[in-house]
Amino acid sequence: MNRRVSCILFWLLVLPVITIHVSAQSLVNFPADSTSIVQFTIPGNRPVSLEYSQIDSTINYAHAFRPQSKPGQWYAWMGNNGLPQYNLTPDFGSSQGLSYGRTGFSVYTTNPADVLYYQSRKPFSNVTYVMGPDSENQLEALLSKNVYKGITIGVKYRLISSTGPYAYQKVNNTNLAVSLRYFSPDGRFGGMAGYLLNTYTVQENGGILNPDDFTNNVETNRSVISTHLTGAESRNGNMRAFFTLFYEPAIPYRHGDTMLSKLSGLNRDVPAVNQYDSLVLARQRISPPDSIRKQSFRLPAELADDSSRLSLRDTLKPANQMAGRPTDSILAPTDSLKRLTRALKFFGLGRFQHSFVYSRDAYVYDDAYPQSGFYQNIYNDSTSTFDTVCLYKFENEISWTNAGFLHQNKLPIAFRFAVKHQYAELKTPTRNKVFNQLVPNGSVELKLWDRFSLSGYGFIVKGDYNDGDLGLRGSINLRVGTRPDDGFRGEAGFYSEMPGYFFQYYQSNHFQWDNSFDRQETWFAKVRLKYGVASAGADYYLLNQFVYLNEKAIPVQHSAEMSVARVWAGVKLKLGRWDMDGQTVYQFASDTSVIRLPQLLVRATIFYTGNMFEKALKIQPGVDFYWYPAYTGNGYMPALQSFYLQDVRTIGGYPWIDLFVNFRVKRAVLFLRYRHLNAAFTGYNYVDVPGYPLPDGGINFGVSWNFYD
Repeated sequence: MNRRVSCILFWLLVLPVITIHVSAQSLVNFPADSTSIVQFTIPGNRPVSLEYSQIDSTINYAHAFRPQSKPGQWYAWMGNNGLPQYNLTPDFGSSQGLSYGRTGFSVYTTNPADVLYYQSRKPFSNVTYVMGPDSENQLEALLSKNVYKGITIGVKYRLISSTGPYAYQKVNNTNLAVSLRYFSPDGRFGGMAGYLLNTYTVQENGGILNPDDFTNNVETNRSVISTHLTGAESRNGNMRAFFTLFYEPAIPYRHGDTMLSKLSGLNRDVPAVNQYDSLVLARQRISPPDSIRKQSFRLPAELADDSSRLSLRDTLKPANQMAGRPTDSILAPTDSLKRLTRALKFFGLGRFQHSFVYSRDAYVYDDAYPQSGFYQNIYNDSTSTFDTVCLYKFENEISWTNAGFLHQNKLPIAFRFAVKHQYAELKTPTRNKVFNQLVPNGSVELKLWDRFSLSGYGFIVKGDYNDGDLGLRGSINLRVGTRPDDGFRGEAGFYSEMPGYFFQYYQSNHFQWDNSFDRQETWFAKVRLKYGVASAGADYYLLNQFVYLNEKAIPVQHSAEMSVARVWAGVKLKLGRWDMDGQTVYQFASDTSVIRLPQLLVRATIFYTGNMFEKALKIQPGVDFYWYPAYTGNGYMPALQSFYLQDVRTIGGYPWIDLFVNFRVKRAVLFLRYRHLNAAFTGYNYVDVPGYPLPDGGINFGVSWNFYD
């Protein structure tokens, strides 16, 4: 015992010492181009700095406004944009604590980890509108504005509204995301906060009553075809209120100076290079402007040598103008910034962070006619159905890492320690339950050299329903070639977790269960390789005690081990003005009585990019192709808003072809798409989910407009 205590005390004392790193004052600036928009997301549990990227300003895939039509995304959908979907290439990931388990609308949901924070010299906004047959409308609006020095507010809104081609299929979904971020002028303190509201109001028709009415094309007016349900509706919603606060302390010093306490207020005497914003250029994938031209720093008397001012002039002249010696102030040995850095450095003490998330998930299902014959059971009320579930959750996480958000870690190793507390209340008409759990977790990243790195992450859950859950994963990264995204990535890990609480306990008018399932175990390994125009990868999952919904839409636990294997390849070719983007996936499940997946998926997009009217108009005509072979896919249960196994019908085996033309006129991007070109001559078998045929041919039109003031 004494040895164990001594070991713990030793590492508690040593780790803070070995993680102290020396870093120069970070430079800050806006993008040089007033139309350049920089964005970032919070990196979650990785011990890394913020990573910046620019908004995609191309017109490629402007026509792909639905989730299932985007490259690399494979979803089975139900014929109307906004209805539930499920992933045809599932990733058996981790919940890392309490989760409810309903995922039918997850493809439309915005989570705190998805929120983008923006930076631009001028206010930036975007409006996108798409219209199509069956009163299909999709509206998206985005606004980002720097309201004060270092403070940026962003608002993003999306509306999906459509009546659908069939009766009682109307959709009205909304997503609202409000974000706020602040970084102090010295880059030591900051915060990101936000509010998310996702609502889904969907008419549930239970599928068409007689599928032969569609396959035989008995009625071309799809809205008059009879459906199972005529008075059912789902109303789901989730809200998130969250913030992340961080502090990156540092002790300024001069080489040889032992009076660090006298310099504790140095940051207040050294102004930031740019007073408009405090985003650093660290790892930013854009060319920075001359950020230190004609700027000066005033040092306190303790650090002043012969002169109390150091002029920072960056001419960025070509190297050959100075007798072969580079004059770029970032590279030149005599650069005044380096003189300042030698005089003024900081002992970085890492990043202290507090993250908070309050969430509310509500699920409502009602049916005015429960005795329609669609449901196998009616437990409570035969005159009407009204099922409700509400889950409230509070999460607080305290963490420390030696990698700052705004100050990069100079050491080859970075790690993060955190403790998350989860408090949740589940409220149903028959049970109210409280959950109280702790989730200690940690991560490490080791950069052995510029092109090679290792990383790892682990967690364990203590207390209540998920007590004993744990997970561990590691990855290896090797960059090859000259392109920044070329390289190899391998990942492997293990999760042992309780299933979502929805599978454990549920009481409603048509479904009731109270289970005592064991933990699900998942072993996985993944590899990714990209080089030039080609990319490939493979996934392998070994699943034990897997929980799923059987043919009666009742959760069961499979006691035996089974595996899912997947390989995929993609290519992006550019021949002159022609582009081709192709993707192929092959996958295999060892036990098709539990998991059913299409063995092969193929998608290809070919388009031509050209200019017209003296380059005033950019035009991009093209074609999309999508196909997978026939298999026994999953059914959909409206009362649960969930997918389940079914053995009645085979789906798939049809090609899907779209024609499109994308345009750009100044800041406006437009598209015109004829969806499902082959609907009229390849047979009426285009169904992803039994009972829910996909739409016939039709025209979509969309426009997206950027504003920079």
